[in-house]
Amino acid sequence: MQLISQNFGPIKTGKIDLSKRFYIFVGYNNSGKTYVSQLLWSL
Repeated sequence: MQLISQNFGPIKTGKIDLSKRFYIFVGYNNSGKTYVSQLLWSL
């Protein structure tokens, strides 16, 4: 299963493969890491 997002916070387009059990998000400040974690938590 994949999660595809467009225009979500500072993220223009993104795709996450949800078949893995563990994810690490690394990036600069204000790059959208918290937006992605909130999106995954809401599923």
